[in-house]
Amino acid sequence: DIPIRHDFYFNWMLDQSTHKLSFQYDYSNKVEFDARAGLIGITQNEYLTYGIQSGIGPDDLALVGANFLLLESHNNNVIQKHFERIANTLESIPSEDILLGYSTKESFSHKVVPKDENLRIDGYPLLISLYMALEKKSWLGDPICWPTKGSNILALKLFSGKIIRLHISSLATGCQLYASYSVELEKRINSWLELDKKEAQSLAIEYALEWNEAKTKKEIEFEEKLISEGKSIK
Repeated sequence: DIPIRHDFYFNWMLDQSTHKLSFQYDYSNKVEFDARAGLIGITQNEYLTYGIQSGIGPDDLALVGANFLLLESHNNNVIQKHFERIANTLESIPSEDILLGYSTKESFSHKVVPKDENLRIDGYPLLISLYMALEKKSWLGDPICWPTKGSNILALKLFSGKIIRLHISSLATGCQLYASYSVELEKRINSWLELDKKEAQSLAIEYALEWNEAKTKKEIEFEEKLISEGKSIK
């Protein structure tokens, strides 16, 4: 296991390989996906909307990108079948709410798991598979980095080519798996997929280096502020 960082799919984003996700969903259903990670750009307005709703403070480092993992199945497994069936009923998310995964213009209840049982299925098997495949078992349940929250985007490609976002609720709420749809998110994921492997790797590495540099600078400024405040108290 590695130290917790905000981007859950970081390693797969850097290697730009297609990985296999395979797990037993229940006693009679095995699920297999091809999984490819990538990066989408985030605008300032989208980040501000996310920050206000999520309680992010002005001293937190602003996000300029979000990592995603796109799942694609070559057979109609139990998860694929469920979302193929309900695809046309999914909530459509406006661009400014792209990181939230729900519309801020709707009622507060949209922040939680859909009440309609027909719109959700058990997400625990998929959740555990993600933590194991990405070698993040010790991260399980840590709110710092949840694989379907904020800038960690889990997506599913339907047989029609439509790309939807998957959400898994917290351990406390039973790890329910449900989905939403954003035209803008779909466009940005498709734009990444159009890149060749070398170009995608180059952009991912550049993003990682810039983020680490900005994070380090922010941490140094914070330490200097603490030292300065300590001196002023004396």
